[in-house]
Amino acid sequence: VMFDLISRRRLPVVGEGDTFWNSISVDDAASAVVAAVDKPSEGVGRTFNVCDDEPAQMGEIVDYIAERLDARRPRRIPRLLAVLPVGPSASGTLLSSCRCRNDRVKSALGWAPVYPTYRQGYAVEIAKWLGH
Repeated sequence: VMFDLISRRRLPVVGEGDTFWNSISVDDAASAVVAAVDKPSEGVGRTFNVCDDEPAQMGEIVDYIAERLDARRPRRIPRLLAVLPVGPSASGTLLSSCRCRNDRVKSALGWAPVYPTYRQGYAVEIAKWLGH
């Protein structure tokens, strides 16, 4: 859905695009669950941030995806107008900013993402989406 929205310029960058997002591929998330199951003494009753190694700004991520899709650069809209084109729920997601670290899950479970940055993970997914 995200690639389709970006390719059609329907996912705008809000404000300066400076909100931070943490990415994780489905495969990396699944491997973290497997690591927790494989080491119950380390994982049971604990909470881990399972994300890639590099929080990145929303504008950077959306621009990267648009470039890889050979799409036009996403529109920019002011923060105050974010709710109009995408609705209150999606605008809340676009406006929230969080930087997570995965040091704890790496240390406790010996887990590491196969795709340590959004660029590596999205490159694989974009290739699949484009049918390569």
